[in-house]
Amino acid sequence: MITEEQYQKAKSLVDQYEEQRSKELVENLRCIGCKKPVEPMDGLLAAPTELERSAWDGGTVALVRFGYGSRLHDGDAYYVALCDGCMLAAAGQGIIIQSSSTTLL
Repeated sequence: MITEEQYQKAKSLVDQYEEQRSKELVENLRCIGCKKPVEPMDGLLAAPTELERSAWDGGTVALVRFGYGSRLHDGDAYYVALCDGCMLAAAGQGIIIQSSSTTLL
């Protein structure tokens, strides 16, 4: 059995690793429309497998899953970065559908 001190030391190391890994994963996220970097807000980066839950500066990152009928494999999932400017432009052109009652424009 490990001691509380050993547990805390190990947990700290795991937390440091997850933070480092998260930064590596998001380092090159760019808007799918204009290629502008979409970066996490300081201190608000979620776990590497939950990037859609993070807070993003000037945009967002969405988890997109592909299902039956797609050329991609059923269940494939991708993180897609979108900047605010491209989202507003797409909404103004009717290219995207808004799912809530909040108005983008």
